[in-house]
Amino acid sequence: MTKHPVPPPKLVGALRSGLAILRYLSRSGSGVGVSQVARDLKLNPSTCFNLLKTLVHEGLAIFDGASKSYALGLGLVELAK
Repeated sequence: MTKHPVPPPKLVGALRSGLAILRYLSRSGSGVGVSQVARDLKLNPSTCFNLLKTLVHEGLAIFDGASKSYALGLGLVELAK
């Protein structure tokens, strides 16, 4: 059995939530609305909305105004390099 390293004493909640959103979007396969993301990840809808807006601003997510849905953005490819 592999031992996992001890986590740092203080993890940044907002960053963990943002990463959880990115992982969620990567599994969704298609655009998802903010209410669904917030519900599934048990996040406050307002917090989830603000995190998604920030991810869009940074190019890590995209927003489709017609369907009011979010999906992964191409900015993740830049990070992966």
